[in-house]
Amino acid sequence: MIDIQAAADEIGISAEAYRRLCQLFLETMETDTARLREALETEQREEIRSRAHHIKGAAANLEFTVLSLKAEEIQHAAYDKELEQLRSMADSLFGEYNLIKAEFEETL
Repeated sequence: MIDIQAAADEIGISAEAYRRLCQLFLETMETDTARLREALETEQREEIRSRAHHIKGAAANLEFTVLSLKAEEIQHAAYDKELEQLRSMADSLFGEYNLIKAEFEETL
């Protein structure tokens, strides 16, 4: 369970501001995950790296450490791994994002 107050305190903002940032994050992630999926389907490695980098930063800023680490793995592996491995890594990232999204849909 996400502790909104603790996460807000960690980054130095109010719980309400944190909630608003999380809502924006969820909206942005819909686009980011769709673009990452498309990049994986069309084998656009630079776009895979770029989307993963964006997700990593956004997730880290909101203290979503596991999601950020998964995105970082994809970012660094974008040029070195087989596409099937990248797709598997992305599936793990999507799963983590869906957990976060479900938690916030219950609390926001």
